[in-house]
Amino acid sequence: MTKKIDVFISLIIRGFYTYSDIVLGFIIVAVSAGLYMNTSHLKVSAQSITPMDSAQFVPKLTFGILIFLGIIILLQGVKKIKENKKALPEGEQLIAAIIGFKRATIALTSIALFILLMTRISFIIAAILYLMFNMYFMVERRGWKHKTYFITAVIVSISLYYLFNRFIYVKLPLGFLKGVIG
Repeated sequence: MTKKIDVFISLIIRGFYTYSDIVLGFIIVAVSAGLYMNTSHLKVSAQSITPMDSAQFVPKLTFGILIFLGIIILLQGVKKIKENKKALPEGEQLIAAIIGFKRATIALTSIALFILLMTRISFIIAAILYLMFNMYFMVERRGWKHKTYFITAVIVSISLYYLFNRFIYVKLPLGFLKGVIG
């Protein structure tokens, strides 16, 4: 099963190396075109004298330029396909890229889980769990310092909650700690 996953990930990596500029250019063009069309809904209470003085001018100009730049990136990506295929990662470089892809996927999944847990069990506890997991995940096993990680996670989580609550005036979810803290 691990071998099949690695083959699938290597296909994603090879596709990314080959077609990344094309995909990026397409995304820039598509998002900018959608936002360009949405600028027609911008209204200002005062009547504009010239088209350049309306609320739509700067956003339309910005998104028009982004559409143009996205097309340039897309066309350059089409030109670079052959040289990108020649420079595909192989051997140790491909293995390192697969490991990096797996680590990035786990890190992004942990962020999504943190966001999900934050509303259910409280920001403080979710942050402690998230920080503990990431400290263990990012460090080599022989370098684990359990007490240090736990103390750091608790101090950072409580400090962040206090900072957001008292100075930035953002109420982070307390979950079942609502009666204890807030």
